[in-house]
Amino acid sequence: MNYGIVTSATYKLADQTNGGYALNGDFLFPASENTTIFNILSKFAGNQPNALSLTSSIQYSTDYNSVR
Repeated sequence: MNYGIVTSATYKLADQTNGGYALNGDFLFPASENTTIFNILSKFAGNQPNALSLTSSIQYSTDYNSVR
């Protein structure tokens, strides 16, 4: 096991797009649809406009008593 301590960092900042505004859309799907959703996302990956990013996550939902 290794660990390290960062003593300095250099960042390169880029200009904000769209005046700094962002739009977020959250969609919930049952775990039974994971394969379909990941297949759809993979078709967009690398083909979307530069200003659009796609992210996904898997979370457990107590409301549905399942992974969402």
